[in-house]
Amino acid sequence: PDGLSAADGSRALAEYFDQMNDRRLNGSGKRNIRSWDDIDVSVEQVISFSHFLPRLDLLPEKRFLFYPNLPKAVGSDLLGQRVARLRPDMHVFGHTHFGWDTQINGTRFLQLALSYPYERQRRLGSIEVGPFPQRLMAIWEDGAFAPQQTAHWSLYYRTHKRDPSNTELAPWVKSRLEKHLQPEE
Repeated sequence: PDGLSAADGSRALAEYFDQMNDRRLNGSGKRNIRSWDDIDVSVEQVISFSHFLPRLDLLPEKRFLFYPNLPKAVGSDLLGQRVARLRPDMHVFGHTHFGWDTQINGTRFLQLALSYPYERQRRLGSIEVGPFPQRLMAIWEDGAFAPQQTAHWSLYYRTHKRDPSNTELAPWVKSRLEKHLQPEE
């Protein structure tokens, strides 16, 4: 939109897009809901979704990433606050192309990344969720959620605490960086 830019470091652009959620509040026509707080999550199963990440802890730590600036562009604090207020049973998200299935504060966070073919060839283990070969998954069927699945990064963080002070690159990131920095002959 005119006059809005992320380049100046302000939250105006993020706020603009976040407010679109309020305009879509009654898009289903199911009933008249004036506020997201009117949704009684104790009575109904609630599934929310977003393209972007509502939490940065749904992304591997920077030292594991080929693109170190990825955390700057994958989500929004405003989206995270909105999802936290809503308290859905499940939140489905995308954008990063990492498979993920984890439970945080009573909400199941799920990313079933389709990814690009070259990504599936290079790093299938970080994309797939559940048994191989991965198929499309029905997240709600016959009145119930699909059972929780194994996904590499969510499993990793169940057993390893995040350590932002550790800046040592993962071996696969380091080798790729070294290869990239080698002078051409």
